[in-house]
Amino acid sequence: MNLLIEAFYISSEYITGIERHFTLQLQILEKINKFNKITIITNDGFSLPVENYISKMVEIIKIKNNSRHAWEKIYQENKIDLLYCTFTLPPIFPKGGTPVVYVLHDPGRYIYPELMEEKKLDSNNIFFEEYIKKNNFHVITVSNSSKIDIVKYFPCLARRVHVVYNFVSNSLLREPNYSNPHEQTLCQNSNYFLTIGRFIPTKNTLNVVKAFEKRSSNFKNFKLIIVGRKGWYSQLDNYLEDFSPQNVVILNKVQDSQLVELYRNCYGIISASLYEGFCMPLVESFYCGCTRIFCSDINVFHEINYFDFIFFDPSDVDDMVSKIFSKKINNYKSNVPKHNFVLTIEESCVQFNNILKKIIADE
Repeated sequence: MNLLIEAFYISSEYITGIERHFTLQLQILEKINKFNKITIITNDGFSLPVENYISKMVEIIKIKNNSRHAWEKIYQENKIDLLYCTFTLPPIFPKGGTPVVYVLHDPGRYIYPELMEEKKLDSNNIFFEEYIKKNNFHVITVSNSSKIDIVKYFPCLARRVHVVYNFVSNSLLREPNYSNPHEQTLCQNSNYFLTIGRFIPTKNTLNVVKAFEKRSSNFKNFKLIIVGRKGWYSQLDNYLEDFSPQNVVILNKVQDSQLVELYRNCYGIISASLYEGFCMPLVESFYCGCTRIFCSDINVFHEINYFDFIFFDPSDVDDMVSKIFSKKINNYKSNVPKHNFVLTIEESCVQFNNILKKIIADE
């Protein structure tokens, strides 16, 4: 079987978010051993070393524009048994009934349209509502919470939305190796809180900063380290520029080994997201040894909560202060996992393989 992967918006500059999920999916594809050939369609700037994640015969085709003409040529020149879309959709559907699998981490753009970027990504996804009418179009998402919300907005997909849980990448389970001279230690002690995510309104990082500024005297000498790339979060950008809050450190890019170090040494990790499909940093941090996990009281965090998360109201800064930055939390540590949860590559592979069997059988 031949697999064609749409990865037009994947870059190698930041291995997080959709890039992190892309590398996890490559590891699954390698392990299930179902495809003879894998072809990745991406942009001119793509330089991610896919050989680090998959050893199968992989061809990378770079296109300048995610255009109808480019995809017509791709379909003509490549025999395709399955089209797998990592983030967006091609402007045209492949002919001949070829099944399409589309990754939709969450329907946040439909739930919070006012918080989304008004740029080309939405224009590239205008095909979504047309594609969902086709029986050979399937959606993969990363949590049952996300699946419920997707079906709520698109009832016709009820039997064609499938869950494949994320797992923790092996690169984050290994001991940090600083053989790369460009890598360096980012933290000398554990006197810091950590929050991770692109600077976008749904991540709600501004409220984390505001809550941190109101922290109790116990945490006076602590830092707040924010790891993320710039997005379309003007309120956060303006606040950081106008007030220059003390002890707030912005890291735009870190290597995996540095990320492991940040996870292991932080006093606690915070996610104040208004909405998430899964949130890998919470799970990754626990597996790397973080013992205090603070997060929004939203459905998906309850779904993946088996570490004894501490929940707060992400819209209430004072509640965040009392739950995260108060004296009473000083001695808290999370317990061991409370129940089994799909977080291993083996279990994710079983999920993914069962889905592919169904999709291919249906066609």
